Amino acid sequence: MNILVYNGEGSSFETVKHTTNLLKLHLEPYYSVQPITKEQLLNEPWYDTRKSKMLVFPGGYDTPYVKLLAMENNKITNLILNKFHKGIVLGICAGGYLLSDRIDFKIPSQHIKQERPLKLFPGLVRGPQFDGFLYGDNSGAKVAKLTCNFGLKQAPFQTTAFFNGGGCFIDAEKYDNVEVLATYNDDSDLKAYTDGQETEFSDSSIGKNQAAVILCRPNSPSECTSVLMGPHLEYIPKIMAASVGNGADLPAGMIEKLNAECDSRDIFWKQLFQKLGLKTNQSTKSANFGDDLTLSPMYLHYRKAEDIGQIIESKDDIQECEADTFQIFNGYSNKSILTNHKGIFEVETTEIPKSIVLPSNEHENNSNENTPFFNSTEFFSKLLPNNKLVDILLLTEKISSTSILLDANPALMKETFKGRSVLSVGEVQLLGKGRSGNVWVSPKGVLAQTVSKNFTENKVGLKVFYLQYIAALAMCDALRDYFNPYSPYNYPPKSTSSFSLSNLDDEYCPIPVVIKWPNDLYILKPSYYHSHFKKSGLTLEEFIKTSIEGTTVDPNHFTKVTGILLNLKYTTKWEVLIGIGVNCFNKDPNPCINDWVEIIRSHYKEPIDLENLEELTFERITARYLNCLNSWLNHFENFDNPAILQSFLKRYYRYWMHSGQVVTLTDFGDTKCKILGISEDYGYLEAKDIVKGSVYQLKPDGNSFNIFEGLISKKVSS
Repeated sequence: MNILVYNGEGSSFETVKHTTNLLKLHLEPYYSVQPITKEQLLNEPWYDTRKSKMLVFPGGYDTPYVKLLAMENNKITNLILNKFHKGIVLGICAGGYLLSDRIDFKIPSQHIKQERPLKLFPGLVRGPQFDGFLYGDNSGAKVAKLTCNFGLKQAPFQTTAFFNGGGCFIDAEKYDNVEVLATYNDDSDLKAYTDGQETEFSDSSIGKNQAAVILCRPNSPSECTSVLMGPHLEYIPKIMAASVGNGADLPAGMIEKLNAECDSRDIFWKQLFQKLGLKTNQSTKSANFGDDLTLSPMYLHYRKAEDIGQIIESKDDIQECEADTFQIFNGYSNKSILTNHKGIFEVETTEIPKSIVLPSNEHENNSNENTPFFNSTEFFSKLLPNNKLVDILLLTEKISSTSILLDANPALMKETFKGRSVLSVGEVQLLGKGRSGNVWVSPKGVLAQTVSKNFTENKVGLKVFYLQYIAALAMCDALRDYFNPYSPYNYPPKSTSSFSLSNLDDEYCPIPVVIKWPNDLYILKPSYYHSHFKKSGLTLEEFIKTSIEGTTVDPNHFTKVTGILLNLKYTTKWEVLIGIGVNCFNKDPNPCINDWVEIIRSHYKEPIDLENLEELTFERITARYLNCLNSWLNHFENFDNPAILQSFLKRYYRYWMHSGQVVTLTDFGDTKCKILGISEDYGYLEAKDIVKGSVYQLKPDGNSFNIFEGLISKKVSS
C-alpha cells in the first residue's frame, strides 16, 4: 500500500525531503512511501485505494499548487474529490492552504485573498500565523509551541514545530466535521477583522490557541479524509543540521530547540496515524534518524576459490568509477575497513565512498561471519554445474541499491570485475528502485538482488524486450515449483525413490504465484484461502490450481510479491543487469511467500512429510531462480527461431494471469480490447479491439497495467 508524496511544481525540495523521510520513519515497512509527479497525478491511476492510502501535498508554494489542480480542466481536483474514495489527503503549510475553502495570506509584499478548489476544510485559513516569513528564505523562521489533543484517551501534550509562513484555521472548532488536533500556544501576529466582509483589520491580535492542525472528516463515506497543518511538524533536526552544513540559513539555536522535542513530535505523528487507521512503526524515533541509514561494506565471494587474487588483485586499492569511489580492502579481517558513518540523508550517496572487501584465502571466501543473512557456500552448492552466471557474489547488509550501484559504474563491472557475471545481494536496500523510478527502503525479509549478464559481441538485433519476461518466468518457476522434487532447477537433485508424501496426490503443492505483465509477480492472498478453502470441497492442490490457472484468474484475489527492473546497455554487445526483489518473509504491509509456505506445511500431518519439504531460504530461492534464468538465457540469443520462442511463450502464458482478459486502453478512447498475447517481433503486448477487430501493440516499458480495473495507460516516468 502506497503513501504518495507530491514532488513537483509547488512543493519545495527541503519539505519533500523532510516529509518523505518522516513518513518512511514511522510508516515503513507497513506502507511504501513513494514520490509522485505532476505527470503521474494526471496520467496514472494513483487514486486506486487498493494501492494508495494517502496523498501528501508538502510545504512549498500555494499558487503553483492551485495551477496544478486546475490543469486539464481541473483533472486532479476531480480525481481527488470523485475517485480517491476513502483515501487520506495530508496538506502541510502551503498544502494546508491548498485544501481549504479560501485563504487570506498577507505579507508586506503580497496579499492573496482567494477561494481554493478542494475545500476539504470548509472554512478560512489565514496566514502567516507569525510575522517574519520570506519566500525562499528560512532566516525569519520560528519555533512554534503547540498543544496537541487527539482525544484517544490520552492527555493533551506539548510539542514544538518548525514554522515558516503557515496559517491557522479560523473557527475550525465550529464545523461539525472538523476536529482540532493542535493549537498554537502563542498570540498570533494576525490582526482581527473589524467587519463581516473580512476586509478591514483592527490593531488587535486574533489571540492565542488558534487551530494549527485539523482533521476533516468526509461528508459521505466514499469521500476522502483530510488533515491540514500550518506548522512543519515533519521537520527532522538531523536533516536540518545536515542542510545547515550545506549552506542553509536558520536562526541560531533553532535546531537545538526542535531537537529537544523530537520525542513529543514522534508521539504527535504516531497518534495522528493511529487516528487515521494507519499502522505505525512504534519503535522508531526521529532523534535517532539516520542511525540505520549507514552503508555497509560489500563482502566479495568468488564462486571458484582459484579466482582469489586472479580476477581482482589481492591488495588494498581505490577505484574511481563513473559515479562512485570504491575503497577495496584485502582480507575480511583487514583493520583498515571503516564503516562510513555518514547517513545517506546527509550527502549524496555518490559522495560516500563504498567499501569492497576481498577474501584473502579460501577460508574467508567461505565465511559469512560479516553477512549472516546469506550463506554463500550453501548458495554456490545449489547452482547447477553448467550455470554460467555468478562468478562473483557481493553481499551487503545495507546497500544503496543492488541495481543502481552496478548500473551507474560501468568501469567497476568492466575493469574491476573483468566483465565477469556478478550477483549483488543486499539485506536492506536504502534506495531500492522500481520500473517507474520509484525509490523505497527494501526492509529485512525481502530478497533484493541484481545479476549481470553480457551477451555475444555484435548481436545488436537481439529481442531484448523479452529479457524482462524471461526474468519473471524464471522467478515464477523458482517459487511456484519450490517444493517440486523433480524440478530441473534443483541441485543437487533429490533421489526420487526416497521422496514420498503420504497425503497428497501430486506429491508436491505449488506456491500460488502468477505473472502480471510485463514482469511483476503476484501471489494469491492468504486471506482468500482462509475464507474460501474449507467451503470449496477441494484438496489444497486443486484449490490452488483452480485459483491460478486458466482464464478464470481473478486479480482481486492477488497481491504483488515481486518486482523486476532491467538496465540495458549496448556498446559492442548487449549488457544487462536484472534486478529483482521478492518479499519472502516480511508479513507487513502485504503477504509474503512464507505465508503460503506456512499454509502448505499445515496440510502435512506426518513428520516424514515435513522433513521432505525444503525450508524456504534466500539461498535456495536465488539458486533455483538463477538456474532457470541461465537455462532461458542460453536460448535467448536464438529467439529468432520461432520454435524456441514459442516454447518460451507457451510456458510464460501458462504462468501469467491475462489469458483472454478484457482491458480498457485509456489512451485510445477507452477502447475495449481482449488480450491476445505477446508479439513475436519486439515482445509487445497485443490486444484486439472487441468491436472493430483492430490489434494494438503496447510496449512493456511504455504502459502501466492496472489489473484491478483492467486499465492500460501510458506509463509516465518520474
